[in-house]
Amino acid sequence: MQCYATFSLTKWSVIFLCCFGFMASIKPGEPFITPYLLSPEKNFTREQPESGHNGHN
Repeated sequence: MQCYATFSLTKWSVIFLCCFGFMASIKPGEPFITPYLLSPEKNFTREQPESGHNGHN
């Protein structure tokens, strides 16, 4: 029984470390979203994406 508990703990530790490593390697999308929002079809001003809101309360 103790061998099974050790295997289960090891398995969950590996799963946690893999998920943590995957999440840590994800880059934020902001460098790609800002040029998209500033494009002519979206018609945002330069201040709107930088401020983080669209001016509505």
